[in-house]
Amino acid sequence: MTAEARPRIVYADESGNTGDATRPVNADQPSFCLAAIMEGEEGEFDELGREILRTYQRQRSELKAKTAPPAAYTKLFDVLLERRRPIVVEAVDMELYAIDHVVSFVLHAVPLASGRDIDASERANTFADTLIEAGVNDIVLPPYRAFAKDPREETGRAFVDAMTTALAGAIERHPDRREVLTVMERALRETLEARRSEHAEVEAYWRSFLPPPDETEAANPQTMLPHTSSFSGLCWRLNKLAGGTPFVVRHDEQNEFGPILRATLQQLAAFPRGLAMQLNRSAHGRFQDFVFPPGRAALEFVRSEDTPGVQLADLIAGFVTRRLNTIIRRQELPEWSNEIARSVHEQQPVAIRVMSSTTRAQRFHMTENVWVAGATMA
Repeated sequence: MTAEARPRIVYADESGNTGDATRPVNADQPSFCLAAIMEGEEGEFDELGREILRTYQRQRSELKAKTAPPAAYTKLFDVLLERRRPIVVEAVDMELYAIDHVVSFVLHAVPLASGRDIDASERANTFADTLIEAGVNDIVLPPYRAFAKDPREETGRAFVDAMTTALAGAIERHPDRREVLTVMERALRETLEARRSEHAEVEAYWRSFLPPPDETEAANPQTMLPHTSSFSGLCWRLNKLAGGTPFVVRHDEQNEFGPILRATLQQLAAFPRGLAMQLNRSAHGRFQDFVFPPGRAALEFVRSEDTPGVQLADLIAGFVTRRLNTIIRRQELPEWSNEIARSVHEQQPVAIRVMSSTTRAQRFHMTENVWVAGATMA
């Protein structure tokens, strides 16, 4: 194979909360992150990984984000940015992720992981921000998670009752947000009425308020896993960066979620070409390429201890997770972390996509300009 024909090699790894959003958020792991770096010259990440390991983690056999000192993160990002190596990160605030499903499947704003026009994106983001900032999430998420884990009429009604009560209470408590909250209250009523006419069967009616489940290796359906949407976003962005040429994603071994990632790749290849072309002409096409023919990407699972590139991707995921978790906990961000965030945003402003509230995403990037659902928004 000639150098020109060689597929682009991408190393990927994840960090943080690896459960599903139906469970209460773990205070120690309130976020999920999937990170990838695209190799330039063959084998360059092998040497870089060995150099960082020799310098900063001498007592270990492989690089680990949990034990890496700040200097290791700084060194890695300095080299990647200097060499202009593509960095692609999908970071998910798990609380916001669950709220986004409420917005998408209950308030009928937009579906997840598919095309959104910019107006729908702004509406969805405004809804999600308001639900969190008005405290509605504290009342709504527990019954919604219970409903997602056990979707039936009883749990569905409990969720709808909680949502109705929470919105009414928030309208009284937050007059400054009354307009948006009133719109959401109306959207809830309209969705309930519309779904009744669409689904005569009781079970189908209630399941329409939830995303379809993913199948794990153990054939245990799980709803609201962050892996699918994050991997989809990662691949669409890599497709854009690779210029439509084939690429290979080498990911750390995944016993439970590997089949889900493989299935996601197949779904991307089956994405209707007409819709993909339409999305490419929209604001989403600035940073993503939705035309994803079969064979465009391959997925390989490798042992991280044998693959320095995956270890470097783990460091990136670890940095992003550590920074986002600090923001979620409302703690002080160290200056070394801020310096890296500034450098990345200046040179690769859409490298790290943070799915969180607008306020949290802005604090992560240290700017008001953040990329949300395919568009840079102020």
